[in-house]
Amino acid sequence: MGLQERERKMYRPLRRAGLEVIPDAVPDGTMPFVFGSRPEDVVGRFSHPYETPRLVERLNEDWYELAVSTGLLDHRREFLVMLPQVVGTHGATLPHMRSGRRAAPAAWTRVRLLDRWDIMGRGAGSAFLGIRAGHPGFGMLALDSSVYIGCSTGEMGVDVVAVGHPDRSDNVLRELEWLAQWDSPYNNREVRERITVWLAGRTRRAVSPSGDSDDGDSRTWTPAPTGRPSYWCTEHGTEPGAGTPYARSSTPTAGGPTPATSPAPIPVRPHGTQGARCGSADAGVVGGTRGEAVRLATR
Repeated sequence: MGLQERERKMYRPLRRAGLEVIPDAVPDGTMPFVFGSRPEDVVGRFSHPYETPRLVERLNEDWYELAVSTGLLDHRREFLVMLPQVVGTHGATLPHMRSGRRAAPAAWTRVRLLDRWDIMGRGAGSAFLGIRAGHPGFGMLALDSSVYIGCSTGEMGVDVVAVGHPDRSDNVLRELEWLAQWDSPYNNREVRERITVWLAGRTRRAVSPSGDSDDGDSRTWTPAPTGRPSYWCTEHGTEPGAGTPYARSSTPTAGGPTPATSPAPIPVRPHGTQGARCGSADAGVVGGTRGEAVRLATR
């Protein structure tokens, strides 16, 4: 995508929503994705059903309160947001997600929150931060990776959750290690490569030349066992992002999901006000399922 095309099709709609894009300014060493969070990682959250009066206004108010209280915004009100690397909206990506065709992976982009903004209305309506106004879906990360805020649009309402220090979370790191090792057509190659590079760099940074840990976190990357993903789309009965029906059994099978003729599927328990939806921009974020990886990374 050329700079002029990106400015016209992506940056302008985001600016109208109150986000000024700062190109090529993502801090070095930023984790590429945040997948696999669990309840113990959560430092804040809120949910609103769709019938909530003044839904967009309430969502905006609660998002800002959560962003300020958890430290998403720095002193310049800057943070990172996950955006597609090519011109393409969430709506245009849905057919790819449901048919198994791969869209280009998304990546962090640095933005600044302007004085006038409307994340949950115009932002979601731009289709880069959701489906439409009042139906947002996005991932946001503090510049120092101290907090991740994910928003998921579900069947009954909107869930927003904040995960503290995802780059130090055992749950998130374990999920990234698993994805780096999962050799399957359902796992995007570029996603695997970016995760692998970050994990390797993290291992090098974790131990100083003297052999001491730089940040008190001495966890190093070791290969994770391969196996089947542990998620299930409750709406379509498919692997989110792949579009191929399958069922899970209690017996692990290397190489990915088993055929739909296997024992009956075990649905993911709905989280908050919603169940997992393969059509949402960031479904499953509250539960931190592996479905996040396929959906977010290949939007």
